[in-house]
Amino acid sequence: MENIPVVVLAGGVGERIKVLTGGKPKALLSLLGRYLVEYVLDNIVKLGFKNVFIVVNDPRNFEDIANRYGKQLRIEVISQKKPEIEGAILSVRDAINSDFILVYGDVIAPTEMYKELVSLYAEGKYGVVLVPEEEAEEYTVAKLKELSTIDVFVSGSSIFDTSGYYAVGGAYVLPKEFLDYIETYSNFINALNTINKNYKLRPTIWSGWWIDIEYPWDLLRATLYVLHHLDKTIISSTARISTTSAIEGSVIIDDNVEVDHFAIIKGPVYIGRNCYIGSHTLIRSYVSLEGNNVVGAYSEIVWSSIQKNTTIGSRSYIGFSVIGEDSTIEPGVVTLNIIPEHMRIARVIRIERRGREYIKVGAIISSRTRVKAYTVLKPCEIVS
Repeated sequence: MENIPVVVLAGGVGERIKVLTGGKPKALLSLLGRYLVEYVLDNIVKLGFKNVFIVVNDPRNFEDIANRYGKQLRIEVISQKKPEIEGAILSVRDAINSDFILVYGDVIAPTEMYKELVSLYAEGKYGVVLVPEEEAEEYTVAKLKELSTIDVFVSGSSIFDTSGYYAVGGAYVLPKEFLDYIETYSNFINALNTINKNYKLRPTIWSGWWIDIEYPWDLLRATLYVLHHLDKTIISSTARISTTSAIEGSVIIDDNVEVDHFAIIKGPVYIGRNCYIGSHTLIRSYVSLEGNNVVGAYSEIVWSSIQKNTTIGSRSYIGFSVIGEDSTIEPGVVTLNIIPEHMRIARVIRIERRGREYIKVGAIISSRTRVKAYTVLKPCEIVS
């Protein structure tokens, strides 16, 4: 079982999230101090597989990851020669000659999502993870004939009504002939339908949490789910925490962090390496400071993903926002985050307060961007 190869697709930049990636693969975005693709590799390790092929656009970006996981996995990083998902899959054609598992390097989910799929292969069957998703038009989707049989795969954007369809969850067990069909049709969905007709792919329905990182605010949802399962406080011995600061709830404070006087941190929160938290600053609930961040005095941050090497000036309010790496937020910047009712945004975050539902997304600030002092950013405003 452990010898079946696992193909991880990790080269996609993602047009909808390109503002954050700066042209690098979105699988290299940071989540709680780790690359997205590392969560996928962790699941592969836990499931007991050994042979992994990571398809990327530039192998140099993944050398460090391959080295770190080299003790647990036999990893080969393969350069993607042709575009789109079809080109990514065909990149492994010369490397494997057997059935294989295919997973997406930017899907964050617990290990349990994959277990039934693995059980199918142990029984000599092929299959795909399907997820009940409200906004199924955003995905490749499948319609079932019955609970154990897939009728057809289609693009969710190509049909008017996606009710009764399931989103494809980015994990498959496939026969080696799938590579032939990809080459024949040059179309992923057509190849899936042919394999389904010939091999009867079994659906495994996953109703737990699952995040496909497609939009910038998907990082907020991923931060929520990962931090929600944090049940203890871990503070590095090299962190310097002022005796007048306060830490509540579950918090991870990594190496060489400094928390200044009267700062308050209310978990669940992650504060990455070499961060500085200024005096009288409040950081609360579902914030991830990815590393080498500076947060100035008298600021407040709530439910936000702050990528590496970003500075937030004093007296700023950052809420429900995503800030790309190497950015500078000058003092006094405020992000508004309640979406007006007339705005339509995919995969929004819904918050219920006092019996009323609010839709929230703050600012999306691209990598290597400077926001001028005392700017007020509108909900879902993209700054680049």
